[in-house]
Amino acid sequence: ADPEPVVVVANSDIEITSHPTSTIYTVTSTVVISGTKNEATEIVYINTSTADFVSSTFWEFSANLNEGENEFEIYGENSEGGTSITSTVSIFLDTIPPSIPIVTVMQSEYATPTLYISWEATDGGVGLESYDVKYSVSSTETDLFSQTTSTNYFMEVDKLSTYEFRARSYDTLGNISDWST
Repeated sequence: ADPEPVVVVANSDIEITSHPTSTIYTVTSTVVISGTKNEATEIVYINTSTADFVSSTFWEFSANLNEGENEFEIYGENSEGGTSITSTVSIFLDTIPPSIPIVTVMQSEYATPTLYISWEATDGGVGLESYDVKYSVSSTETDLFSQTTSTNYFMEVDKLSTYEFRARSYDTLGNISDWST
């Protein structure tokens, strides 16, 4: 009897093209993860789900994100069950603005009337980027800083005038806090 012919199935191979780095930050709660595959790849898994094949060499997967880190393990599988190397993509969803800054004003000991103003906020997501700071005198509001990374300032002031300060904070994705009061 003739020996059975040996069928060699090519290895599965995939590449993620939509997210070139392994960690992505976004404010969008739905993302599309996509990439390429070779002809031998019959299934592309994203965690326990499967990707849609857009063509014989292109796949995509629409994912709904939860606030915080979302991790996706992605690999291809051929007809014999052989799998490609697993790639991991982490997508960090941050839609929560930073905290409202706490503004502190103290009178300094300089000979000229001077106020020391400081402001501080926190962000539980991607981190703080900058602050806007305004002040008002006699109901006239003025921008002191726009998107500054500074957190304090010495300001010469007029005697017998009342100054009010407020600030808001931005995180690195552009989420903006409310103004302090």
